[in-house]
Amino acid sequence: MGSNSSSCCKELSPPKISVVAAPPSGNEGQVGLDIDPDMLHVVFDLDSKPQQPFEVLRANSSQNQWCAKYDEPMLQGLWLDKSRDHIPICTINASRISWYQSGSSNFTFISSSTICIELDGKSFMADYHSGAPPQLVWSDGCIWVRDELQGQWRMDNGEMLGIIRDGKMHWEARFEHAPSQLRMGPAPPFTSVAMLLGGQTCRGVFNPGPPGRITWDDGEVWLRIVVI
Repeated sequence: MGSNSSSCCKELSPPKISVVAAPPSGNEGQVGLDIDPDMLHVVFDLDSKPQQPFEVLRANSSQNQWCAKYDEPMLQGLWLDKSRDHIPICTINASRISWYQSGSSNFTFISSSTICIELDGKSFMADYHSGAPPQLVWSDGCIWVRDELQGQWRMDNGEMLGIIRDGKMHWEARFEHAPSQLRMGPAPPFTSVAMLLGGQTCRGVFNPGPPGRITWDDGEVWLRIVVI
């Protein structure tokens, strides 16, 4: 990729973070973080491991009971409709589904791994299946997979590059290079990407398309030719 690895944070001290306690109920207060303004630049930690799901308790207002649910961040990101050639279908942010064409819907958890949405007066449920990538299997037969860049990639000039799976680029044999770790940042659908290559961190922006495209900071462009 040719760009130098960022060194912007080597001299910075760890950020000072103060946690504000949550109010007992209602809107009597706010929850927030007081973050040191000197730490405003976000960098990727390519050595970190993906967050694992954990269960928290949430009130079920309709039944006035408590039920376990998956941590919402496990559902966050861009989702592809496997039932229709992996076209982008939506992004999920918090408990809201923003449809790729237009509009949005809220979902609720009805069990530890099942969500429910209301569309045109009908209820649709989806079971969350962890994996690489995770899936949402819907009650109407549709299957969504989260876009984690998985698939076969080439340069925009047609040169084949390799296959991304399990968060790594597995290069074509002619490159004689070990798999390179990738990380996707927040803010879909145009999502920041970082890749560790030759001891350097390369950065780019992912556009889901279709076709999916990564535009790197040095001007190089990758195209996804098939989702795997």
